[in-house]
Amino acid sequence: MSHVVITGLPNDISINGIRCNELGVSGHQQIIRTNAPKNYLPFDGWICIGRGKTPWTLRVTQSGKDEAREVIDCQSMYGSANLGHGNEAVLEPFLEYLGKTYAAHSRVIDSDVHAPALLALRLYTGMDGRILFKTGGAEIVDTLIKVARRFLAETEAKRRRSIHSPVVIYAKNAFHGRTISATSFLDGESQRGFGPFIRAVGVPFGDASALECTLRENKGSVACVLLEPIQGEGGIIIPPPDYLLRAQELCREYGTLFALDEIQTGFGRTGKDFAYQHCAGVEPDLMVIAKALGGGIIPASALVGKKEILQCLNPGDEGSTWSASPLICMGVLAAIKEVCDKDLAHEARVKGERFIAKLRTLQSKFPEFVKDVRGKGLMIALEFKKDAVWTRDFSHRLLSNGVMASPTRGTIIRILPPLCITTEALRQIARVFEETLQAS
Repeated sequence: MSHVVITGLPNDISINGIRCNELGVSGHQQIIRTNAPKNYLPFDGWICIGRGKTPWTLRVTQSGKDEAREVIDCQSMYGSANLGHGNEAVLEPFLEYLGKTYAAHSRVIDSDVHAPALLALRLYTGMDGRILFKTGGAEIVDTLIKVARRFLAETEAKRRRSIHSPVVIYAKNAFHGRTISATSFLDGESQRGFGPFIRAVGVPFGDASALECTLRENKGSVACVLLEPIQGEGGIIIPPPDYLLRAQELCREYGTLFALDEIQTGFGRTGKDFAYQHCAGVEPDLMVIAKALGGGIIPASALVGKKEILQCLNPGDEGSTWSASPLICMGVLAAIKEVCDKDLAHEARVKGERFIAKLRTLQSKFPEFVKDVRGKGLMIALEFKKDAVWTRDFSHRLLSNGVMASPTRGTIIRILPPLCITTEALRQIARVFEETLQAS
């Protein structure tokens, strides 16, 4: 039996005599390359070593010099850090609770923070139904699909019909995670070798006519229509203003569930608590939330849905070891308190309008580089006229100049700063973009 001796936690880690603090950037990255699959493509020569002086900056160290530098975070862990890094208003109640009570136990007995978390999230979403907590975004999307399929099966059974191959309709270019179910909604290389998949039909995002045709062709066998209000990983793609409402009307007309993925767009990111609220009259049957739901300190996700839908679940049908654990519930409570106390949706809306206007001046100043600037709130994209290699190199130069913003969908750089970022920091980001473009 191998014996591992770990000392120095958390700041001076040593493993069987190997002092990790002395490895340097290249040493860390060599171990990662040797021991982890290449499922991500991080910037070579950089590692994160903590947060900076403000809640929205990170300390990083670069290979060669191995010196700490502060960079402004415009990625927010894909939207998980909406409230900033190390936000004390979120972290303190979480740590205080952890210090005086248990970390986890089975759901055989509920915790004293499950009910408060349910109540707070129900009031925050405004959906009067049922809520199921889990840990990750992909996991909660998979749960949504299971619930939608079970509800369809029970509905059709009452009509003495059986559904052998239920369909999920999704929008092309979408991203809902990387479980087998969610991979069914991807395309090309992302699917190669992972099948078979669930039965899913893609329609062009924003095209209500195409959605109607697909609903008509599959009438009676559609478990749900699953949409992002704004496509995040797809490049911050904003649909026509009436698209979500029309999609909801079509779902009602054809007797299927209307489901929304607010994993990246929720918790104030777009200038509303949830992005679908930009369109009056939209009321999803099912909605999934994750990322910022855990306050940036713990993985948390939730499925929120109408009572008559989620009551199709019985004990043993659905669960997760860490579902509604005390730490998840406390993270949820701290996150909702912070986003409401600080009115961060309003902050994102006001700051975002000004920041997008500033970035659009770069489009007119550098027309040979910038193809488009678009976004809502602090969910923003810069699309370039160059190729994907140039765009990745540009984002690496941004990092060297003090701003972390990485590409999504090839020639698009996504900008997702924490919602607590200051106006001055946003001006600095714009200056870095301008200076980096000027030097290109």
